[in-house]
Amino acid sequence: MLKQITILLIFLISSIKIHSQTEIRGIVLDAQNKMSLPYTNIILKAQNRGVISNENGDYILNLSNVKKTDSVWFQYIGYTTKKLTVNDLILNSTIQLQQDVFAMNEVLILKLVDDPKQIIKKVLENKDKNYRIASPHKNQIFIRSQYNTNLPKFNIDFEKSNIEGLDTEMIENFEKNIPKQSTSYTDFLGYLYVDKNNDELEIKIDPIKTVALKEKDIAELDKIEKLFDSLFKSTGEKEYWKIKSGLFGQKLEISEDLKNDTIEKDTWKLTNFNKHVNRKLSYTSFEEKKQWEFLHKPNNYNYSIKGLTHIHGEDVYIIDFTPQKNGKYEGRLYIAAASYALIRADYNYAPNKIGKDFNLLGIGFTETEFSGSIYFEKTNSIYELKYFSTKYITEVILDRKFSLQKKQSKILFDKNLNEIKAKFNMTAHNEAILSYLVIKNDEITKSTFNNFKEKEKMKIIYVDQFDENLWKDYDIIEPTKQMKTYKKLN
Repeated sequence: MLKQITILLIFLISSIKIHSQTEIRGIVLDAQNKMSLPYTNIILKAQNRGVISNENGDYILNLSNVKKTDSVWFQYIGYTTKKLTVNDLILNSTIQLQQDVFAMNEVLILKLVDDPKQIIKKVLENKDKNYRIASPHKNQIFIRSQYNTNLPKFNIDFEKSNIEGLDTEMIENFEKNIPKQSTSYTDFLGYLYVDKNNDELEIKIDPIKTVALKEKDIAELDKIEKLFDSLFKSTGEKEYWKIKSGLFGQKLEISEDLKNDTIEKDTWKLTNFNKHVNRKLSYTSFEEKKQWEFLHKPNNYNYSIKGLTHIHGEDVYIIDFTPQKNGKYEGRLYIAAASYALIRADYNYAPNKIGKDFNLLGIGFTETEFSGSIYFEKTNSIYELKYFSTKYITEVILDRKFSLQKKQSKILFDKNLNEIKAKFNMTAHNEAILSYLVIKNDEITKSTFNNFKEKEKMKIIYVDQFDENLWKDYDIIEPTKQMKTYKKLN
């Protein structure tokens, strides 16, 4: 009798846990070598929605409106898809995937192409057919932007200012209080309305929630921001601002939007965020020749077919590439054998390779590291974006005098109204990481797209530390341990 009661109690406790559990956290691993599998596609089939694992293979799955018997699929190209129930995951959230790769001599594919370079060339040849936008869509998306900055050197030699409120003491306090290391991030969840207009991508954004962490508050920086905001807004009709360094000068354009805008710490203008998202999405078009050099300039690379795999019933080539003398990248590509669509790419700068690099007249900029990952899913005959991520690490060096001048246009010589002059001596190491996930993708009508009106602003929730309660019942990318433990400095 005691045994039956114990079993009943265990069952009841388990049932309560399953009923009350609102999320599952776990990790996805390679079954053979136990290495984590970043950006694994995780799909709740009944809800037609999904998430991905983060760069460390960790994932979080929202269980709101989910049954214990619902199916969850774990997909990673080159591995056998694992199909489990929610109840299976509650019992064990560590997922191990088996490799599903066949050597070229083990399988015969119709229309097999022996030369991998010819396969690469066909990706761009078939791009418009494979990735076209056939109809308007409404995507639920999650975007995470992370920035880490290290300032090993930061000195300002303040020389001149005839602007009231901006003096040596303020600059010295600013220099003293600026953090040598800082972290910030923004998490955005919302809907993206997408359509093609005269071959141009047109998007509209409908925010659900935006959470941001800001670094240490610096009183002097706040004062400087407000001071220049006031100065720019008071620019007269025949007045303008110019930045000058040595013999070089550049006139600053002060838009009417800036003049009429007010500083609001808890909102962002959606038009600006829309432009930001649109710029980032340009990466997914393969048209950025420098970022997709191995597609546009295949003669700069060595390619080798490592094997074949399957995804969604398609045979897929696995192609590794390394740079020749003029190439920059190394990585792995997954290309559909029948359609020549690039389904997934994982790549980075090869050893001893860098991106943009210049150092001239006291100004230096170097892209020291880059890595990118992208994945498309086939829907009918079209390949639709599921996620992409990019990471840039750059070094900026500045050792030069600058002056900011307010001038008034005159017939012969423009009059100098105000001037700030200082010499900057600084070195900054910056890391920028972007993760973009399509949670759900629905077709909509043209009228639905046209009738949706984007709001003027979106609200921002600022936090001192990552707060998982803010994302309860939402689908997001699991934050890294570093991101969860980082706390804003006081």
